Amino acid sequence: MTLILLLTAIGATVIVSVLFWQSSRAALETVIQGQLAATMHTKAGEISAFFRAMRGQVTTLTEDEMIISAMVSFNRNFEDLNGQPIPTEWETALENYYVETFFSQLRDRVVGELEFEGYRPGNQAAYYA
Repeated sequence: MTLILLLTAIGATVIVSVLFWQSSRAALETVIQGQLAATMHTKAGEISAFFRAMRGQVTTLTEDEMIISAMVSFNRNFEDLNGQPIPTEWETALENYYVETFFSQLRDRVVGELEFEGYRPGNQAAYYA
């Protein structure tokens, strides 16, 4: 008789524990999903606000005559650099830097032979950049 009561008590405890565990798990999943949805909504709002602000700043800058004038002047002066000869010392110094410093650091990350010709600036103005 005692054994039957003990088995009944253990069985009831196991059933209640399983039911409690299942309901707790479901409740926890619901709470977590709600928090994730709220976080996603908040981040989406922050990103949208950031891009709205950037659009406003770009619009403001593109309408500013001083900015437009500065950009035109910058482009003109940058193009003028293409007509300037590059001193031989600069070319030699740049090649030495690539061969002695840059390539030694890059060699571990790149497969194949590293040659200065592949990294030489494409035009005169690029030497100044």
